[in-house]
Amino acid sequence: MSSPNLNLPILDGYLLGDQISSHDGVSCYPAVKRGSNEQYILKVVSIPASRDKLDALLLTGALSDQKAALAYFETLATDVLAQSETLRELSHQEGFAAYLDAHMTAMRWGIGYEVYLLGTYKKSL
Repeated sequence: MSSPNLNLPILDGYLLGDQISSHDGVSCYPAVKRGSNEQYILKVVSIPASRDKLDALLLTGALSDQKAALAYFETLATDVLAQSETLRELSHQEGFAAYLDAHMTAMRWGIGYEVYLLGTYKKSL
């Protein structure tokens, strides 16, 4: 997994810290809004999680070629964005925390997408 793309509009005005967790294509980074003490979290969802995952799908025939893989990964990434929008709609209810912003971009290393989700930092129970 690569470092996050810092040249995205949703990250304007934020300072990112070092990666605090990473598992199966999902990485989290602490963020602070410049000029404040407000804490945020940036979640980066890599689809696919690695080149090995892409190779496995192609070698097993689960996806016929790289074009089919790109279409499949685009569907998955778009679904992640839709889920973030659903959370935003539910966030007026207690217990639902919405992401403040979301962005999808093509992977820099090859076939796939990265979904960037920016939300307020909340300690879990």
